[in-house]
Amino acid sequence: MSETLRGVCVFSVLCSAVLTLMPSGGPKRVLTLLCTAEILYLVIVPLTHLDISELMPDTALYGEQSERLGLDAQAALRRSERVLIEEECRAYIMDKAAELGLELDSVEVELKWDGEGFWRPCGVLIRSAEGRNDELCAIIELQLGIAGSEQEWYGDGGS
Repeated sequence: MSETLRGVCVFSVLCSAVLTLMPSGGPKRVLTLLCTAEILYLVIVPLTHLDISELMPDTALYGEQSERLGLDAQAALRRSERVLIEEECRAYIMDKAAELGLELDSVEVELKWDGEGFWRPCGVLIRSAEGRNDELCAIIELQLGIAGSEQEWYGDGGS
């Protein structure tokens, strides 16, 4: 393939040099036409001998790599969505606790992948020196959909 390309380049340079030296007129137009035809011939003939089956394994490999990269990207997107939703839920609970005058030591939100293709909060672990707070429990259940039975509270106030 590289020899073909080299031949096309050399012939193009020779044609260009000859056409530059030739005076304008009919013979120059004929020579331009012949040079163009020969360059096309030099490009097209090697393509007729090209074995496409040699290229197919590479194409299949690229297709597999592309599919694998697509799946990896989807998995990475799901992981980052999960982290974002966990953090948003955690921050929401911490903010609501602060509004109620509660001090929470930590909040861990558990998510599950639902059949609709979304991460949904399904449980929460709350550590607080004050223990369970029914008002915050009700807010978490109403706003985040985490049932009171799925809320685990740990602290001095009992669980």
